[in-house]
Formats: sequence, structure tokens, C-alpha cells
Amino acid sequence: MSRRLVPVVPTRTPLQTRVLVVCLVTGFATLLDSAVLTVAAPALRDGLGASTVQLQWILAGYSLTFGLALVPAGRLGDRYGRPWFLVAGLVLFALTSLVGASAQDADVLVVARLVQGVGAGMANPQVIGLLQDHFDGPARARSLGSYASTGAFAAVIAPLVGGSCSPRQVQRAGGSPWS
Repeated sequence: MSRRLVPVVPTRTPLQTRVLVVCLVTGFATLLDSAVLTVAAPALRDGLGASTVQLQWILAGYSLTFGLALVPAGRLGDRYGRPWFLVAGLVLFALTSLVGASAQDADVLVVARLVQGVGAGMANPQVIGLLQDHFDGPARARSLGSYASTGAFAAVIAPLVGGSCSPRQVQRAGGSPWS
């Protein structure tokens, strides 16, 4: 008798699928936002009357507070529960996104970007932790690889999204620019 090998098809539970989707969407949104405004800097300068210092804070402040929030938020998520910190970070991120998008003043946008970075920094360590909690073995490697690929994709398309959402493009489409 010969033994026939049957390939194992990886399956996910419905909970794992939901966790993966939420984590990938969270990672995509927060990582996209870190670079999306770089191509809009001239429009921000003109539309909001932002100084060079304000532009630097708008562009770098998000990454600064994102990075500063990662370790404490990850530890707090470990201790008190990752889902709660993920939701809290996403709510903070979304609310400050709205504030930033409707800002009529460069200082308001600076503060919104700083707080938005904190929200993203709260959410992202929970993503990694949730993926580690819900997946084992090769499935964990695939889920973390999917997260890394999603982050890379966000970084690649961020300038395209930023260019298409710049005030000049929005104004051409009938919306209101920053001004």
C-alpha cells in the first residue's frame, strides 16, 4: 500500500476572517495617512497660509506622535485588552481625521495631525497583537505577511491618493478647498 498525501487547505474561522479584515483595514488607513499629505504640502501652504514650520509639523507631527504612542499603547493593550484600545484608537483617528479635513487654519490642522498620530499609534500595536492572538503557525505568518503587504501598498499609493485629494482637485470636482 502506498500512502497518498493530501494537501492541507488552510481554513479560517469566521472570527479569524473578521479579525484579519479589521486589522488589515486599520493598518491600511493608519499607514496610508502617514504619507498622504506629502504631495499636498504646496496646496496646504497656499490654502491655509501655513508657514514652513507649520508644514513641517503637519507632515512630521503625525509620525512623531504615532511612534511615541506605539510602545505605551501596546503595553496598555496587553494589560487591559486589545479590542478596547483598537476601537479607542480608531475612533480618535477618525474624529481627528474629520477635524483635519475641515480645518480652516494651519494650527488646527497641526493639532489634528498630532492627535491623529496618537490614535494611529494606539490602534497599530493592537493589530499586531490581535493577529498573534488569533493565528498560529503558518496562518500567523500569512496574516502578518498580509499586514506587511497592506502597509507597503498603503505607502505606494499614498502620494496618488494625496494628489487626487488635494484642494485643487477637490475644487475642480465641485468641493470646497482648504481656504
